[in-house]
Amino acid sequence: EFIALKPDQAKIQAEITGVAVVAEDGRQRVQVNGTARADRFAGARIELGAGENPATWTPAGEVGKAVSGGLLASIDAGQFRGSPVWTIRLIVTHDNGSTRETRFELRLG
Repeated sequence: EFIALKPDQAKIQAEITGVAVVAEDGRQRVQVNGTARADRFAGARIELGAGENPATWTPAGEVGKAVSGGLLASIDAGQFRGSPVWTIRLIVTHDNGSTRETRFELRLG
C-alpha cells in the first residue's frame, strides 16, 4: 500500500524487508530486499552507514526501476568491514522531488 502524508502529496513506498548473505561468482554479497515504488517513480538509492546512528553515508546501489517485494541491491560484503553494526538506508524519490526513507539495522557476528 502506498503511503501519502497528505491527500495532495506524492504516494511513495520505501521498505526494507530483510537482508541475506549469498555467494555470487565466488564472493560474498549482501542482498537487500524490499519495496521501492511511487505513483511517479523517479529512482531510489541504497546507502550504508556504520553504527546505529551514522554520521556519514556511503552510496551502495541505485534502484533504477520500481521494485515491489524484490531485490533492491546486491552489495559486496567487504563494504561491511570495520563495524559490528551497520545501518542500511533506502531513499525513494518521486518525480516531483519528494522522498521517503527507511532504515534497516544489520548486526554482524
